[in-house]
Amino acid sequence: MAITADQLQQLIERLKPAETIKHFTHCPARFDGTRTKQAVEDFLATANFYKVTEKITDERTPWNSITPPRYGVYLVDRRALRQEFAPTPPAYQIYLDVFATKQDQRTSTGLFVSQKRALLAQVEPADTESRQLDMVYGLLKWNIRSRVPRKMLHKFTQLLAAANEIEMQAQIRNIERDTSATKLPPVGKDRGIFLQRHHPKITR
Repeated sequence: MAITADQLQQLIERLKPAETIKHFTHCPARFDGTRTKQAVEDFLATANFYKVTEKITDERTPWNSITPPRYGVYLVDRRALRQEFAPTPPAYQIYLDVFATKQDQRTSTGLFVSQKRALLAQVEPADTESRQLDMVYGLLKWNIRSRVPRKMLHKFTQLLAAANEIEMQAQIRNIERDTSATKLPPVGKDRGIFLQRHHPKITR
């Protein structure tokens, strides 16, 4: 029995799988109320990734479907969630945390500066880069400050470039000193034992 083009189109439409409407109840992320910045940001990042990949456009009930009911529907607002579970410390507390530790000899300047800048980034309104430099510079180890005057610095990139050069030179000197401390013994049995122990690929 012949069918018309319209009937064929209707049949095709019926055979198409029904479109599944995704919403946040399917999201694998669950927020348990841990009051740390890392926990809050990890949860928000996972939920946001799910929203983008699943093309969820209805934001009326995203968070209360993946957070315990006792936390309330107001958690629909990311800012409210951050404020409730990982509020930004007051400026004076942030500054206390910044000045609580100085750079030790084992911590690279790059790591130390990034840690302090992460703290300072929480201050509102934000300090100027010059002001942040003033605060962080005074916490640097002496061998950096003695070789990189503050008046020569206008940006953190300048500080990091200079400090990296100084630290690289220090590493090279340490390698050279270690190398000179392991001089080859005179030719003979002792030298053979030395080579086998420290340079097994070298043949006598």
